[in-house]
Amino acid sequence: MIDLDERVNRVFNPDLRPLVREAYRCYVSGSARGAIVLTRTAVCADLIAKAQILHEEGESHVKDLIADVERAQGSAESVAIPICSTRRRGSS
Repeated sequence: MIDLDERVNRVFNPDLRPLVREAYRCYVSGSARGAIVLTRTAVCADLIAKAQILHEEGESHVKDLIADVERAQGSAESVAIPICSTRRRGSS
């Protein structure tokens, strides 16, 4: 059986390896919440990256998924900033 440390080094996407290593460090140090959040982030980022690869290779069935992801990523900042500033004004 392959140990967890070796699996971390086998992560397919080299851009995500540091994130997975940090999740592993959190797990080993007993920070379960950090490990869960970082693992979830790494899994989502990996799935998005793999969908983008499929899209670039001409797979038409991921076109809508990529469009939804790009729309969500692009709107996050523009939506979050006005909400945040509105709450501040209302709470004063």
